[in-house]
Amino acid sequence: MAEQVQSILDQMVPSLRDFLDKGIFSGSEIRVIVNRRRESEYLLRRRAARKADFLRYIEAEKTLERLRELRTRQIYRRKRQNNGGQDTEERLANTSIVQHIHFLFQRTIRKWKSDVTIYIQHAEFAKQAKSSKMLGKIYAEALQIHPRHTGL
Repeated sequence: MAEQVQSILDQMVPSLRDFLDKGIFSGSEIRVIVNRRRESEYLLRRRAARKADFLRYIEAEKTLERLRELRTRQIYRRKRQNNGGQDTEERLANTSIVQHIHFLFQRTIRKWKSDVTIYIQHAEFAKQAKSSKMLGKIYAEALQIHPRHTGL
């Protein structure tokens, strides 16, 4: 179990370094993020994982994404003022949290396929995050598993 959690955390290292390099999060904030993610991953990996733990982790990541968006906008605004309106480059940190949230939703759906509300929440998040490819996959999988559900 510890190896699986560590493997997931290791995959997050490049994006966390990018957050630090861009100045979106400080070193102490990144340590807090890693510790919170580690605790959440252990909760998800226990023998009797609860749906509430998955959903709580997803909500925490959504909050982190909103904070990242706010800070990124502030940084871009400052850079545009200093650079005379030139656009700044896109980087890994701009999409990593959204990808992680999609990964968490997929893990939740894998465990609770019969719960249509998770599919709906995932689809709403994909719309909000403008992830059109993922949105198509979500609806395709949901309709495959729940063909008679009218809410989809």
